[in-house]
Amino acid sequence: MEKAIMIYPSGLIAGITFPDKDGLYEDGSYSGELLIKIIDYPVNAGKFATNKAWDFDTSSFVDLPTKPGSYYNWEGSWVLDTKALIADSKKERNRLLRASDWTQLPDSPMLGNSDWVTYRQSLRDLDYKTDLAQVIWPTEP
Repeated sequence: MEKAIMIYPSGLIAGITFPDKDGLYEDGSYSGELLIKIIDYPVNAGKFATNKAWDFDTSSFVDLPTKPGSYYNWEGSWVLDTKALIADSKKERNRLLRASDWTQLPDSPMLGNSDWVTYRQSLRDLDYKTDLAQVIWPTEP
């Protein structure tokens, strides 16, 4: 059974549909930024869209390597999205700081507790310029 495979410029599959009998989807044509490829759809179709990518150099579908983590985007190979990782890490750091603000209030029994002061300073000092996939979070006292 023929299907129209819609492919992002990165090579990832955007969607799969039936070819239109009016010729809306022609092999090699574009729908906006999406490349259209008409193929005989494989029997194990459920995994096709998640396990394959289009290689523009060889004009063929290739096996998609396992995604190394949630902060990776496909650009012909998996590339770490450092901006998203840093942004989410800073959000988490800020959440942890807010969650421990109470320890620094004048009426807190923890005020001046060096463990909490060290913990909060460690959160502020997190290094986002080294190996971003290995951010080491300080342990709450």
